[in-house]
Amino acid sequence: MNKKFAAIDIGSNSFHLIIVEIFKDGHFEIIERKRDVLRLSEDFKNDEKVISQISQEKAIEILKEFSGIAKNYNA
Repeated sequence: MNKKFAAIDIGSNSFHLIIVEIFKDGHFEIIERKRDVLRLSEDFKNDEKVISQISQEKAIEILKEFSGIAKNYNA
């Protein structure tokens, strides 16, 4: 059976989800991609690198959404 994997890239400006299916012969295909813009770095002031509560909550919601998508693919 082919395997499916999900990867999440959490950046300071956006979060990316990619889901791939890996075949027995080693090649893979991207079966889903999602990108959400969340500018975490906008919260940074001067040398303080603190993410606001609002941004944290938005980030958690995005990650929950990504988790749901991955589960739908059994990744």
